[in-house]
Amino acid sequence: MSVAPVNCWTCKQRKVGCDRTLPTCLNCKKGKRECQGYGLRLAWPDKQDGRRKQKRYVVRDQSAQERYLYRRDGNLIFLNTLIEDLDGSKLCMQDLIRGNSIKVSSQVPTPLYPYAINEQDGMLLQHYDLKIARITTTIDDESNGFRLALLPMALSSCDLSACSILYTTLAVACYHLGRPQEALKHKTRAIRDLSSSLANTSIHTMDSVTKTRHFAASMMLCVYGVFDESDTAWYTHLAGAKSVYDIIPEAVKSDVSFEFLEPWFQYHYIFSQYTYPPVRNVYQITLPDKDPKTSTIIGVLGCSTEVLNLIGVTEDEDRIRILDLMEASGSRRRIGNYSIIVGLVKAVWKRQDLLNDDKAKKQVDWRDLVQDGGYMPSFI
Repeated sequence: MSVAPVNCWTCKQRKVGCDRTLPTCLNCKKGKRECQGYGLRLAWPDKQDGRRKQKRYVVRDQSAQERYLYRRDGNLIFLNTLIEDLDGSKLCMQDLIRGNSIKVSSQVPTPLYPYAINEQDGMLLQHYDLKIARITTTIDDESNGFRLALLPMALSSCDLSACSILYTTLAVACYHLGRPQEALKHKTRAIRDLSSSLANTSIHTMDSVTKTRHFAASMMLCVYGVFDESDTAWYTHLAGAKSVYDIIPEAVKSDVSFEFLEPWFQYHYIFSQYTYPPVRNVYQITLPDKDPKTSTIIGVLGCSTEVLNLIGVTEDEDRIRILDLMEASGSRRRIGNYSIIVGLVKAVWKRQDLLNDDKAKKQVDWRDLVQDGGYMPSFI
């Protein structure tokens, strides 16, 4: 049986021996007394009882201790004046999920923010910081921009674009806690703030910092659409983010502050092409260059940017390889059948791209794509 290194506080106060049994003293248990445990306590001068030598607490320089005390109107001001100031740890996660009003002081530091953030929003931001921001990336380190880039961006300005980032963050936290109705209110406020900002000032006349905030706000709305399966506007927000991304100067994109935003956007944009295939020609498709920087694994992606770019051109490469083979065969044998087949293959691919939006998988019949008066291919 393990024992404590010191006597319990009940035996100390009674000035009797203690068996130091954990978790509670057997002497207290036999005497039906409450064992006060073996934890640490603040040391206070003992009352003089004349039976033993008392400890003497002496301050050599009285002015030394008063030098660090804050005074107001001649009175000392202490850090904690009420017991409620220490009750923040009693907050239960169930209270946050139910949306109950929080009466205790929040443990979230008060930011230098022009708008007041109430206790509930503060706890939602804390939940986003401690939970959501850590599960949305494969590597939670100093490169985790969900915590270290987006939150400072949302809390460092009174601009409407910053407010949009803030309210979308609150919406994501609410939805993750199972409160979709409150999440919808925050998302609506975020869209309204972003729309008002774009209506008041042209995006082309904004400075680079403001453009970056608008870009991040659109991306956060896209992320909310990924969380909420009932939200079908994620691609609209992604398209808006791309329109802002295209006008951000290249010098800003190559800056250290953009290291998180760039791959974050590329991840959603490339994978969105499987749902909404872009219209591109052969000359717009380029393979990524081999570079030590692009081969580094990024936490927000779970892979390197080189792998991500290869994913983006895989389907296009397959199509180009097929067309090259057909055109090479047609150049060797000048037969009209080849040109007919190539035209039909292109028509089938086009029809498949148009049907990618439809959830129900449909088989494309090439015979339906032959125009009236057109030629049928001869399969030999």
